[in-house]
Amino acid sequence: MYPEGKPTWEEIEKLNKETLGKLIVKLKERVEMPDAFIGLLEGFLEHRNLFVHRLGQQSWFSLNSESGRDKIWDFIESYSKFLTEAHRVVQAALFKDMEDKGMPETKYHKELEKSGYLKEIKSYYQKSQVAFRKKKL
Repeated sequence: MYPEGKPTWEEIEKLNKETLGKLIVKLKERVEMPDAFIGLLEGFLEHRNLFVHRLGQQSWFSLNSESGRDKIWDFIESYSKFLTEAHRVVQAALFKDMEDKGMPETKYHKELEKSGYLKEIKSYYQKSQVAFRKKKL
């Protein structure tokens, strides 16, 4: 999955201190991702940054009117869709990689299976394999 070998713990620790935007840039360098998935990540980043840094500054943001609250709700619903889709694709990629490597199932798997969520994750396996392809050197 990584053109120059797996990342070191130091590299992972450094990423933990980076911005989400820099993480997306690093992913683009390391793996081949289709434009649709890059668009999903960038849309998520844009919504996340607006939510965290600028939501209260938006001209449509108003808790004092029904239309303002409706617009806030519309934004949160849109942000939630980006977040959910990105999370499921990444989670599916991780689960598929563990499965391919023969890692044993844990009680976590059994709980996810009981809830039906493991089936949901597995429904994203194909998307996750398309989203993260080894970069050709």
